[in-house]
Amino acid sequence: MADSNANTEKKLERGNAVVVVLVVLVLVAVGAIAYLSMQMTDKEGGILPTQTAASEPASGENATQTAAATQQDPAAIPAIKPGNPVVGKIDGKEVTRLDVFNFIQNLPPNTRQLPVDQLFPLALDQVVNSEIIGKKVASVNLDDDPAVKAQLELAKEQIVRGVFMQKEVEKAMTEDRLKGAYDIYVQNFPEIAEVKTRHILVSDEAQAKDLIDQLKGGADFATLAKEHSVDATKDNGGELGY
Repeated sequence: MADSNANTEKKLERGNAVVVVLVVLVLVAVGAIAYLSMQMTDKEGGILPTQTAASEPASGENATQTAAATQQDPAAIPAIKPGNPVVGKIDGKEVTRLDVFNFIQNLPPNTRQLPVDQLFPLALDQVVNSEIIGKKVASVNLDDDPAVKAQLELAKEQIVRGVFMQKEVEKAMTEDRLKGAYDIYVQNFPEIAEVKTRHILVSDEAQAKDLIDQLKGGADFATLAKEHSVDATKDNGGELGY
């Protein structure tokens, strides 16, 4: 039952103004690491099993295909060993399973969604290849290489531009300018009329009519709501807000 005698109040809603000036410089350095032909998996290392999401039972041809897809040779399923086993070696340096999973955590989200038994060998290759290339780069002095210098100059230019723009924004974004932008926003924001409502929810019409008569007779709405309303609003006098 809606309160027909409820006080109607108008509020001037002036939303909080947020003046945001955001300058983002994204410098993406993409390094291409070629896959080498070597595989350095450790048979005793093992990998984690693929987690499969639950789904509705299949039927008919789909059920047959599903059953066929899930029937794997037990020997082909990698063993799961506890701890942090070594899964590869590079010139005597051990690569552990944790090293590979740390690398996986830095991959794009869509790549991390691949089944672990598919992703792990690829990630292991990348970890091994990256280490090998790193060792080779360390033994070669390319500081004076024209290609290296060109890339460094390009990166430096982008960084300088970004820092310059950030400093200019910080200088321009003063309290006075923010306050001025806020005042303009408030002045242009239209007035919105709102109605504050309350109700008393009861289970039958006869009781509702009786409560209406009591309200017409001067009874306090909030008191009646607390005594008779069957929903949670009775605790705050039937308030529904604006």
